[in-house]
Amino acid sequence: MMFFYSVYVFKTIVVIKPKIYISFVFMMFFLMGFAQKKEKPDSLFKLVVSGNDSVRSDAYNRIALYYIRSDKDSANKYLFKARKLAIEQDLIKTLSYNYTLTGNMNYWNGNTDTAFTYYSKALVLDNKIKDSASLVTDHVHLSKIYSSKGNIDKALDQLFLALEIAKKSHNKKQEADCLFALAVLYDRQDVPEKAIKFCENALVIQHEINDSAGMGNSYHRMGLGYIGLKEPELALKHLQTSLTIRRNFGATDKIGASLNGIGEVYMNQGEYQKAIINFYDAYKYWSLAHDKEGIVIASANLGEISVKMGDEENALKYYLESYKLADEINSPVFQKGAARSVAEIYYKKGNYKEAYNYFKKYSDLKDLIFSDENSVRVAQMQSKYESEQKEQKIKLLVQEAQLHQSELNRKKWLFNAISLTALMLVILIVMSFRNIRQKQKANAELQTAYSQIADKNEKLTQVYNELEQNRDEVAFKNKEITDSIKYAKRLQEAILPGSDFISKLFAESFVLYKPKDIVSGDFYWFEQWGTKKLFAAVDCTGHGVPGAFMSIVAYNQLNQAVNESGLWKPNLILNALNKGITKALKQTMEGASIKDGMDIALCSYDETTGVLEYAGAYNSLWLIRGGKLTEVKADKKPIGLFIGEELKPFHNHEVNVVKGDLIYIFTDGYADQFGGEKGKKFKYKSLQQLLLGIHNLSMEEQHRLLDKTIEEWRGALEQVDDILVIGVRI
Repeated sequence: MMFFYSVYVFKTIVVIKPKIYISFVFMMFFLMGFAQKKEKPDSLFKLVVSGNDSVRSDAYNRIALYYIRSDKDSANKYLFKARKLAIEQDLIKTLSYNYTLTGNMNYWNGNTDTAFTYYSKALVLDNKIKDSASLVTDHVHLSKIYSSKGNIDKALDQLFLALEIAKKSHNKKQEADCLFALAVLYDRQDVPEKAIKFCENALVIQHEINDSAGMGNSYHRMGLGYIGLKEPELALKHLQTSLTIRRNFGATDKIGASLNGIGEVYMNQGEYQKAIINFYDAYKYWSLAHDKEGIVIASANLGEISVKMGDEENALKYYLESYKLADEINSPVFQKGAARSVAEIYYKKGNYKEAYNYFKKYSDLKDLIFSDENSVRVAQMQSKYESEQKEQKIKLLVQEAQLHQSELNRKKWLFNAISLTALMLVILIVMSFRNIRQKQKANAELQTAYSQIADKNEKLTQVYNELEQNRDEVAFKNKEITDSIKYAKRLQEAILPGSDFISKLFAESFVLYKPKDIVSGDFYWFEQWGTKKLFAAVDCTGHGVPGAFMSIVAYNQLNQAVNESGLWKPNLILNALNKGITKALKQTMEGASIKDGMDIALCSYDETTGVLEYAGAYNSLWLIRGGKLTEVKADKKPIGLFIGEELKPFHNHEVNVVKGDLIYIFTDGYADQFGGEKGKKFKYKSLQQLLLGIHNLSMEEQHRLLDKTIEEWRGALEQVDDILVIGVRI
């Protein structure tokens, strides 16, 4: 199982389980027109010689189609010729098809961004000529790109658009294909029930139009869904039905896929002899079809079943073949799984050198797969860079203000010294006036003294003017700094979820958010992933500007864990957040004294199951049901603190909630606020009593009373920390 486990871990990055991935690829081939037999290029070359520009351009496209899977250079050459003629002659339909083929070729070679560009160009042209059938295909292709990047929501949006167009144009074949594609994507979200339902809807249409290939795909996908639901009898029934249909119309590669699925069922049931027969037959059929991708899967399965049967020699042979072919088709995910399995067998055999070599390859491939995500993070890195630039600007402004203050102090000292000197001179003049009797000498001395005072007064006036100027400059710099921080506040508020989005997720909810300073180290976070509704209360280290910068780092890490890595279980998100923060802040054993991080309470609620999942770092969850408050305690460790040699995982809690339950999560700012007659902390016990007293009120009224209570408690005292309380009524 090690090979399949490795692939499953990265299903949100590139592929899902091999058996599902193969079916998904076959489905895409079918939707893109590969069910038809490819033309031999001989007759097409004759059209290139004798036809007009329109015929020649179309012929070049069809020649490229012949080479597109076997000879990339030749395919590229003929695609370029077709595209040049189509652009020159304004052949929109031919050019659209050319863009589609170019997108397909780039997709199969791993260039998903380039493929997305060409699919988008095809969509623009097909919209221009209102070609409904091609528009369906365009949206399916864009869904495929979003799916390969793990963005299931956008992939689903594209497929539902395709389905709507197919229905409006009464294209039953495309309608069924779209339903099947939706089944595949829902299966990628681990929702096999929906996947099976969409397949059943597709089958109704496929039986109506006698679409044998489509029926084979749907029965196959339903079989895989029942494997996921751990219903082997139904899985076997549907996979065997798929096999029979596919044998009837001689789809060699698809027969291999059905046999592979049947082998999976038998292997899961421990019937290894039956499993190995089906895996070997799948291997033969995929070999006949020259489907290297299928051979990679079959070889890995033969290696796995051989290990289970104690035949490590054969297992090693098959795993090595899987590794080699995966390298040829540029599939690092499959290659990684095979490398791990080969390393384990060599280790058991005592061949530690080869075991080390293959484990090193496994490790390098794992790093490569993760590095492929970097292109998705460019925008985030740019945002982080801009934030760092703003932080540096704020630091420079503060330094300039400090320098100006130092200069101001120096000039103030100088002014005092001059004033004292002038005072001493006046005293001397008075003493001289009293002691000198002679009028002439006294007048001369007085004249001299007055001249000196006039000079000093002039200098004092200059110093005073300079002080006034410096005061204005300091005031201007302070305003610039304050304006910069206020702008940072607008940036911070812009990333927070809006009230409309929160109300859409939870109609009855409130967020009490009171930053201590202009910007805040606390922030709230809401997101939706499939049927999961996620929300969190986060308290970053510090408040003000330092806390705000930490909150941006944390907010990006949360979005990355969910929207890019496809995580929705709270403890897995916190584990990923823990690693991401530690890496982002470069925390190591040597820097363990730097405790930059955060406390968090994170929930995931699924309306379809009624289960609320929770994980927390110091911040607990309170549930009120029937007037009784229950606390789900958090782990007593923060996010981002490096302890020992590895970060410790967080615990996941599951709570079955019912309608009317109230969920509260919060940071420590409310309970730690000083106030009251004796200037003491409000404390968590008082907050619990307050919530029990107001929980029957509307969420809006609860928000108002919580705000009013803490303000009255604080009175004239300073707010000591950022305050955040989130309430949700199920």
